[in-house]
Amino acid sequence: AGAARAAPYASSASDDEASALAFIVERGYEPRLASAVIATLKDPSGWGARDGELLKTAEQLAGAWEIGADAGLGALAAAVEREMAETAGKA
Repeated sequence: AGAARAAPYASSASDDEASALAFIVERGYEPRLASAVIATLKDPSGWGARDGELLKTAEQLAGAWEIGADAGLGALAAAVEREMAETAGKA
């Protein structure tokens, strides 16, 4: 079910990647930023999360999001957003 919701954002992604993307978008992040966060998580020179670990990693980073207790997803998204802005020449 989660992967089906993510289809507009990640039609060629694996089920795990699509589910992770949908999870991040459902936390309130724009799809473009969520895709960049997923790419960062997959980057072998950084997080190196493999397919099958992306949703789990995103959930761990979200922490107890239901009560506003973030465990790093917000900081990661902010860093990725800054990098995107710098790349676009808007920082």
